[in-house]
Amino acid sequence: MVYLNICMPQLSCSIIISVRNCFSETKQCLDSLLNHFDDSIGEVILVDDASDEETAKFLIEFTSHSKFKLIRNNQNLGFGISNNRAAYCAECTHLLFLNNDTILSNGWLEPIVEGFSENSELKNVGCLGNVQDDPRKKAVDHAGVIFNNGIPEHDSLGVRKFERVGYSEFLAVTGACFMIRKELFLSVGGFDEEYRTGFEDIDLCLKLKMLGFNHYVSNESRILHKKSSTSGRNKYQGWNSNVFYNRWRKLITRFQEWDLTQGLIRENSNEDILSVNQKFVCERGRYFLFADSQILLFWLRKFEKENSVSNVVKIRKLITEVCNGSIESIEATGVEHLIKEEFDKAEILFEQCIASSLEDPRYLELLAECKKRAGDIVQAQKIYHKAIKLFPFYLNSFHGLAECKILKDKVPEAINVLKKSQLIEPDNKLTWIKLANCYSEMSQWTNAVFCFEKSR
Repeated sequence: MVYLNICMPQLSCSIIISVRNCFSETKQCLDSLLNHFDDSIGEVILVDDASDEETAKFLIEFTSHSKFKLIRNNQNLGFGISNNRAAYCAECTHLLFLNNDTILSNGWLEPIVEGFSENSELKNVGCLGNVQDDPRKKAVDHAGVIFNNGIPEHDSLGVRKFERVGYSEFLAVTGACFMIRKELFLSVGGFDEEYRTGFEDIDLCLKLKMLGFNHYVSNESRILHKKSSTSGRNKYQGWNSNVFYNRWRKLITRFQEWDLTQGLIRENSNEDILSVNQKFVCERGRYFLFADSQILLFWLRKFEKENSVSNVVKIRKLITEVCNGSIESIEATGVEHLIKEEFDKAEILFEQCIASSLEDPRYLELLAECKKRAGDIVQAQKIYHKAIKLFPFYLNSFHGLAECKILKDKVPEAINVLKKSQLIEPDNKLTWIKLANCYSEMSQWTNAVFCFEKSR
């Protein structure tokens, strides 16, 4: 296939490579990048994630090359945080995340760039990855992510004769090499930093799919990937698995059904072979994939905390489609009004939720938040006190009350509230961060530093 960019504005991408030791692999990766540099590359950002002396020195020397920049972490922060730091600093419209244990080949970037062009047939592109071969096994290592027996796996793993062309759609692609628009990446908070080098890529893809974006593999872009060469790469695998499955567990069977249907389409290029149920899966798309009100509410609340209006609206529409007329739908509509600062409308809906469900502290929290944002701090405090009395183990009410105290310039009282919350959950990261901020406000730097360290 020939890729043409005639009469089209040239896409510009920032390549981001996070490095933690692995001098030999990193040198091989960067040398291959220089040998196969592309006009689409506006800059290359290297993130030294507290590497050893040999690797650190090499990276400093390497950034003498034109278009190369270096960010250094004083301590090992991991995949998500390191790449997010670089993404915020990036100057190009698109980001391409690349592992430092990859080896690039001639023409590797052009098919990926073409997928983002105005002439591309791909719809609502989120993440666009490629095919990666294992140089030791001389076979495919990755050609997309599929869910099999409840576990995300690499499609076409071990295949020696890979013949697909064009682009294939998947629920997710690996973070070892993929491109995404910078604006889109940052709009969802980048890689979720709750993970510790594992599952960040799949979580990002599922989140974007939920918001209406599609992920593709460019079958004609191929690179080598040595796979997880960094020492301690799987140290937090148990933690990462828990975070991932706590979020997505109830939808895994739906992901598997979607993957099965897409696999049939990939292999046959014909939807006529699909059963009635499989056609239903295709037609419903994300309304089938994410048909769980509690998971949708989790993301609605998360985006509301991040003040992402557009994402809250998208999730609200999903919830309305999945469970219209339910209390979850009422809450979602209320949250949309809240984030749009339509406080009177939001208050009415939250009071409906409270009347319908007296056993959920979340609705009192939302009503108090509505009052607080509307400037009625006194009333907000009364609602938080009521919530604490009715639900003494609900941490968010303590946090909300502390925020009200701070707004009333009563920082010592806020500290007391936060300390009470630590009787419920002593190691809560957010509580420690809020305490650190309070002590900073009072210029009690020793206490502030102590609390900040406890939050990490």
